[in-house]
Amino acid sequence: MSKPVDAAPLNTQVNSQASVPPDSKPKTPKSFLDQETSFRGQYSKDVFRTLYLAYKPFFLGVGILLLLGFLGRILMLANANIIGFWVDELCKNTGAIQCHPVPAVFSGFSNKDFLYTLIAMTATGFVFTAFYRVIFSRISAAAVSRLYDEVTLRTSRQPIQFFDQNPVGRIVTRFSSDYGNVFRLFGGPLAEFFA
Repeated sequence: MSKPVDAAPLNTQVNSQASVPPDSKPKTPKSFLDQETSFRGQYSKDVFRTLYLAYKPFFLGVGILLLLGFLGRILMLANANIIGFWVDELCKNTGAIQCHPVPAVFSGFSNKDFLYTLIAMTATGFVFTAFYRVIFSRISAAAVSRLYDEVTLRTSRQPIQFFDQNPVGRIVTRFSSDYGNVFRLFGGPLAEFFA
C-alpha cells in the first residue's frame, strides 16, 4: 500500500514557479565589485554626533586636558615676551630710543631672575603640553575603541545575511582586526589636530 501524498506543498511549489516569468533567470552579479557596491542598509553620516557619543564619558577629562594644553602652549609662546622684557631691561641703562618701559612685575629682575623665569616657563609649558598630548591620546584611543567595540557588539548579533548585504556588516567581517588596531592608534593624530 502506498502512502497518500500531501498535495499542499506540491501545489505551493507549482504556484511559486508559475509566478516567475519563464524567460527570467536569477540575477547574478557581473562581478564581485557590483555586489560590493549595492548598498541596502542605512548608516548615519553624522560624524560629529558619533564623536560626541564616543567622547561623552570623557568630557570632563577632555575639558581639563584642553585647558592644560592651552596653558602649556601659552607658557611656551610667552617666552618671547619675557625675552623682550629682558632685552628692554638691558637696554634701559643705555638710553636707546628703541627701549620700551618694562612692566612693573619685571622692573627689578636681574639677568639670573630672567633666566630662571624662562627656564621655569619652558619646563612647565613642556610638561603641560606633553601631559596633554599623552593623556589626550589615551582618552581618544579609549573613546574610539569603545565606539568600535560597541559597533562590533551590536552588529555581531545580526543574522548572517546582514554581513553580506550591509556596508557595516561587510566592514566588520572583513576588516575587523585592522579597524580595531587603526582606531586604537587614533588618539595621537587627534591630539595633534587639537594642539
